[in-house]
Amino acid sequence: MSVAKAARVHKRLRGQFLTPDDLAARIVATMPLRVSDLVCEPGFGDGSFLLPLIERFMAMREGTDQERLTAVLSENVVGAEIDPEMHNQCLMRIAARWVLYRRTA
Repeated sequence: MSVAKAARVHKRLRGQFLTPDDLAARIVATMPLRVSDLVCEPGFGDGSFLLPLIERFMAMREGTDQERLTAVLSENVVGAEIDPEMHNQCLMRIAARWVLYRRTA
């Protein structure tokens, strides 16, 4: 069995069916969101829905990227993921998109 096929089998055994990023982004774009909304993603996987949700909510807010991201993650978006690998992958995608920690010289 190929490595890719073994990974798919493993995900399916856990009930994981990841939505392609482009499809998730199109779905989120159709959602009538307000800055006061709270969205719960009960199985966020690698973040295919979370990232466009964060982008949408950040666009509704003012401030620096860090201020807006902090507000969105504490007031608009919550989620859970039981797979530690997927959880870490999602956090890495968020960190790559919005530099979470900036080092000073």
